Amino acid sequence: MSSDHGVVLCNEKDQEKLLIFKEGIIDPYNLLSTWFSKHDCCEWRGVQCDNTTGRITSLHLNNLYLKGSIPSSLGQLEHLQEIDLSHNFFSGSIPSSLGNLSSLEYLDIRSNSLTGNLPESIGVLDNS
Repeated sequence: MSSDHGVVLCNEKDQEKLLIFKEGIIDPYNLLSTWFSKHDCCEWRGVQCDNTTGRITSLHLNNLYLKGSIPSSLGQLEHLQEIDLSHNFFSGSIPSSLGNLSSLEYLDIRSNSLTGNLPESIGVLDNS
């Protein structure tokens, strides 16, 4: 999707997945206040998109005091290359859906209250 000025806007499906992600977490300081449907998600805090496709490639939400479980919808953002959820208050297990992210090159989930092991599906990601 592109605007009248040739600027590529966020992919609508990616935006829907991020809104589902936001619904599944607690943002006690409203630091994700830019995340709403009428605002281009490539402009949202912590979100970076590919300039030609509008697909979300990076999600950097570190040090935002976010709480709750990491929603599995994150694993449906198939073009993600980087995820940084470090230094928050996420709890529960790491969703196995993150293993679906074949383009993922960087994952930082340290300094949370996550339990269990990394799902095997994440272990099959290509490290090259």
